[in-house]
Amino acid sequence: MKAFLLASMTRLAISSGSAGKMEVKRNEEGRMVQQMQIEAPNLSEEDQYGYVMPDMYRCDSCKAVVFHLNQALKKRHMKSRRMHEWEYIELFEETCNGAFEGYGVKLINGKNTLSGPGLKQPDSPAPGGAFIQMGGQGWTNRLSEMCRTIVHDKVAEDELYERFYTDREIPESMCYKEMAQCSAGSKSEKAKSMKKKTTPKVVSAKTKEVEVKSDGVATRANTTGGQDKVKAIDADTFLQSMALEEGLDFHAYSSKRSRNEWEKLLVGMAGKIYSRQV
Repeated sequence: MKAFLLASMTRLAISSGSAGKMEVKRNEEGRMVQQMQIEAPNLSEEDQYGYVMPDMYRCDSCKAVVFHLNQALKKRHMKSRRMHEWEYIELFEETCNGAFEGYGVKLINGKNTLSGPGLKQPDSPAPGGAFIQMGGQGWTNRLSEMCRTIVHDKVAEDELYERFYTDREIPESMCYKEMAQCSAGSKSEKAKSMKKKTTPKVVSAKTKEVEVKSDGVATRANTTGGQDKVKAIDADTFLQSMALEEGLDFHAYSSKRSRNEWEKLLVGMAGKIYSRQV
């Protein structure tokens, strides 16, 4: 029943190997049939309902964004001249809004893995095996939001275009440093960001103190045993502190959204807060 409900909420795509031996069994009617066991990804609540891209998929998500930005630029760029600023800003916006169909999660080598165009996971399973991809609009929305964050906050439109114009592509290596979405770059970039915007202080093994500055006013929050005791902070300051704890841009959670997007964001944040308390 659980598998049926999950399948109802997500789009499934199954690919199987065309060669190799399958298990041959006799069915209830006495006929010999071939059977193949397919193991589907085990999706967490954050995978299914969260608004923000889960950390374990961020590196591959960044590579997918770079792939589609390169595809769009190569298709529209003219050899005779540079693009005007309004041209590449419009192109980036179109790409972020409409390029991320067909993505989902596959179980590859026992690990949930983001799969889709531009990612280097195997397209075909081993002979006699099969992949099942669990996708849906949620993954499209997360990738679109991540694309906008990279373009507008992590790097900026001018720098992205200049890198493409100079190298004839946006290198995937930017995901490790400039975009800070893959492990090697994420740690250093997050450390720099946290040093500039917050002053973390370890109080004990289970207690930490974080300082968040908003409009020039410093507010301290003590976190003990997973519960926050906050001194009179407003909703905007709370959202900014949550963004900083996730290593995101200062205003990543406090920017304007539709009511539906706010609801999805709050559900995802609630899941992360709950997981820290369990």
